[in-house]
Amino acid sequence: MSYCDRKRLLPAPGRGAPTQLRDLEGQSALSRASRITHARRKQTFGFTLLELCVTLLILSILLRAAYPSLQAVIAQTQATTLANDLVSLLHYARLQALHHQRAVTVCYLVDDRCQKPWQTRLTVFADQAPLGSLESADQALLTIALPDDSKILWRSFRRKAYLRFTPLGATDNQNGSFITCARPKTIKTARKIVINRQGRFRVAKLKPNVLAARLGENGC
Repeated sequence: MSYCDRKRLLPAPGRGAPTQLRDLEGQSALSRASRITHARRKQTFGFTLLELCVTLLILSILLRAAYPSLQAVIAQTQATTLANDLVSLLHYARLQALHHQRAVTVCYLVDDRCQKPWQTRLTVFADQAPLGSLESADQALLTIALPDDSKILWRSFRRKAYLRFTPLGATDNQNGSFITCARPKTIKTARKIVINRQGRFRVAKLKPNVLAARLGENGC
């Protein structure tokens, strides 16, 4: 390659170097702008102390407004659970009497004797002699604990403190009804379970006036 050819390939004086400098300056400006934009975006994702305080204040007001409704829902759930537990226990006792062809008793035991009202715990036992007590010859089948401060009112035709199923699954002429009282002990949280002589039971609707007359103004 001749000298003239090499000279034509070289950049003209004063042109190449300033162009490269301008390119570098442009890239540096773009980088600074990108960093500034990224920093601003980080700032927008945060909360000020005032915004946080206002949010917490609104949240506390909403929770305070919803608290009474939440308490009512919890009370209704506890009442329904207590009634369902009693129904399941009665089902179990009746099936034990039918399956093993023996008398089975359900009650609240205090010193191995059935007492009213039913509370704290309920016991199902195979009753060799219908004495309303757990004797040495009897066999305890199941004991369940009741929720704190709850009780079950049992009123039957024969006014016994226990419910006894015969080997045929009947109630030994003890048709009556249960009223379950969960905490808080008010009429709104009471449930009624009716049982007939054949040993079949159902959940009945409560009449507030009749229930108030039976339980009193303070409920259970």
